[in-house]
Amino acid sequence: MLVSFITAWLHLKQDDLSYIEDYDFPFESRLERLKASTTLWQQISIYGSAGYLAFVLTWIYVLWQLAPYIVTDRRDIFLLNSVAALEGLIFTVFVILGPLKEAFQRAFFLASMLSTVQREAGRGEAREL
Repeated sequence: MLVSFITAWLHLKQDDLSYIEDYDFPFESRLERLKASTTLWQQISIYGSAGYLAFVLTWIYVLWQLAPYIVTDRRDIFLLNSVAALEGLIFTVFVILGPLKEAFQRAFFLASMLSTVQREAGRGEAREL
């Protein structure tokens, strides 16, 4: 449930990119704001991935270390460890397809928007005097 909440929040947390076309603001300000948004989402993507990887590896390691204290039969220990690994794998798939995908998509989208920022309206077109 938490993974779906985070995914929905990241999906709905879209920046208002109307400032890109607002030529009342200086070009440098618009460009720097877009750069900052891009950097923020890149950091969320990278640090989220690294943090989750550290979490899931620690989680599986702890479960494997606790298995002999929970059950005593070697077959049951193997079964418990296998189920813990499968649970970690399934949860990882949901995290990758959910919040991490949303964060990476947003980072790539904002990076592609960097090339659309123009210094002034109608740049490249012949303007009437």
